[in-house]
Amino acid sequence: MAERDKRRFVDQSAKYTVWFQLRYGHILVHCPRCGGKAQVCLDDNGLLHLTCSACYHTAKIRRYKYLAKAKGICQHCGRWFNVRLDTFYPKVKISCPHCGQVQIAAAEKTDDIYWHHYLGGLALYLTERYKNHTVWALNQDHLAFLIDYTRATLRQKAYYEGADGRRYILTQSQGYYLPKWFKLAKNRAGILKVLERMQKR
Repeated sequence: MAERDKRRFVDQSAKYTVWFQLRYGHILVHCPRCGGKAQVCLDDNGLLHLTCSACYHTAKIRRYKYLAKAKGICQHCGRWFNVRLDTFYPKVKISCPHCGQVQIAAAEKTDDIYWHHYLGGLALYLTERYKNHTVWALNQDHLAFLIDYTRATLRQKAYYEGADGRRYILTQSQGYYLPKWFKLAKNRAGILKVLERMQKR
């Protein structure tokens, strides 16, 4: 029996992060006006510059959105409060917006997906559901990387050449940040179908 042909894939350093792509590339999002495909990048003032290829809408958007909220009845004045938070912890110390008294309150997330915070509430354009998970890509280049990674049956870790001419393995390469369920061989065919469907959008 002939040896099975293996697709070799060489990993790379982690460049498909939200911050890197905003600073040096772009990220595809849903246009807040028409829902079509738009791209955002970071301008010189630290704001998101949005351009829609469908309706030609342009806008500048503040990057951060509140991640969580603490709500309940104040233990001191008895009035209802709903305080927005920039960070998330299950229990937080807040000041009542009515009486100013400090107390411990339970907090809940407003969004489960971390990029929503850094993109000012904009929704990623390249997302699909696979079983109970969300498959997502920041842009077409990131999507191409994920397709090549998923197709590969032989994955080689990323490396760099030191000053001494030797090769050193990158311990935190792009593939390192992919979740375990994404890397499992049993999910390869299903994830690949999802990624290829996303590629046609």
